[in-house]
Amino acid sequence: MSWIRTGAIGLGGLLGVGVLGVGATYLWASSQVEAVFAKTWETRTADFPVPFPLTDDEVAALRAEADSDADLDLDAIALERAIARGQHFTESIYACTACHGADFGGGVMLSDPAIGEVRGPNLTPGGVVADYTVADWSRAVRHGVLPDGTTSIMPVRDYKNLSDRELSDIVAYLGTLPAKEGGETVRTWGPVGTMLIATGQLVPDAYVVPDHHAAQAELPPPVAPDLAYGTHITTVCVGCHRETLAGGPMPFGPPDWPPAANLTPHAAGLAGWTFEQFDTLMRRGVRPDGTTLKPPMSEMIPFAANFTEVEMQAMYTYIAQVPALPTGE
Repeated sequence: MSWIRTGAIGLGGLLGVGVLGVGATYLWASSQVEAVFAKTWETRTADFPVPFPLTDDEVAALRAEADSDADLDLDAIALERAIARGQHFTESIYACTACHGADFGGGVMLSDPAIGEVRGPNLTPGGVVADYTVADWSRAVRHGVLPDGTTSIMPVRDYKNLSDRELSDIVAYLGTLPAKEGGETVRTWGPVGTMLIATGQLVPDAYVVPDHHAAQAELPPPVAPDLAYGTHITTVCVGCHRETLAGGPMPFGPPDWPPAANLTPHAAGLAGWTFEQFDTLMRRGVRPDGTTLKPPMSEMIPFAANFTEVEMQAMYTYIAQVPALPTGE
């Protein structure tokens, strides 16, 4: 789910720069990496409430249930519902703890001597986000840009389509967590990671966002087992499985990582799969032939297990109709 897992470079590309000399090359590469992350961006300044207020229909339903004369604290109800939605998103579709730790106090995104050590920051009220405005949250999550405008390591290609209300819900939930100390972002690169970034074979997601000034949707599509909602939530798959969902090699990771699976209805992918087979794969990590998933996809099973039936149906509906492509295309 992260750009750090999906870059690609041939060995020849690394050897080609070796003509400069190992020491000089590495110094050059290190300066290039610094420049990559020092780049600043101007983005749209988002502004949305936390929490989102109840809709007219929700208010009407509440008043009908309470015989219309009851004294309802609509703000408190809105916050309670937002927190519940936000918790569900972090524990299922958006898999936030995979990078930020089970308690959101910071977590390991990548740890490999050759590639680097990357840790997602503490998102509790005691962490770096303590003073974040909603505009800062939007820049970080949907643009890959830090409050000072510089480039972050956030895998925003998976989250760039997050609606205002979904992000508001997540912020509302994170604000209820116990404050943890520490957990600062860690971003150090080993020799291979340094060369990958320096030679342009791997770039932070801020560089691939098509338009940093485009407006995001205020609301997500209605939650339903249909194509619209399936299209929306399956965005979280593209970081590993590509925009086409055709999968392919993920060489930027430990050598035991298999290629990302082809999720299209191709013979090399999920052609002929039933919903039940897809659901079993996602929730239990077991394929129709009885084989089991390996990392990194196996690490997503706890999150997929928390999907509602409607969410799983929606994802299956979308995947079943994408163009059938050979793996890696």
